[in-house]
Amino acid sequence: MDMRVIPGSEMLRRLNYRGNDIVTKDNTFTMIESFGQLIFYKGELNLENSVCVILKNNDFTEGRGPMVVHKIYKNYDKAVSYILTQSGIMGSKQSSTNYVGVNISGSPYCVSGFNGYEIKIMTVE
Repeated sequence: MDMRVIPGSEMLRRLNYRGNDIVTKDNTFTMIESFGQLIFYKGELNLENSVCVILKNNDFTEGRGPMVVHKIYKNYDKAVSYILTQSGIMGSKQSSTNYVGVNISGSPYCVSGFNGYEIKIMTVE
């Protein structure tokens, strides 16, 4: 697993987004590469006292159901590895997706997830 903090403008460049010229407020993102999948989280992540909560779409027929807690892992790579062994919505192939853009305030954003799954990082107290 490779994890680093990058500015939002670099995230947009890595994902070949062409709206970099309209970024006026640059945010930071944590970029994690695991098993060839790029996932972005807003801000700086600290995985030291955290767990990876896997959320699964409750409706694998149409993909319209709510996301419910499915599994919890201490290790991020194990969470990604588990998801990649699962089929996606309607039995489709598993992969990660990143939806990026620049909002009306000029800040870059990214929504990352998998086909029917998400990984949320939760701090353990």
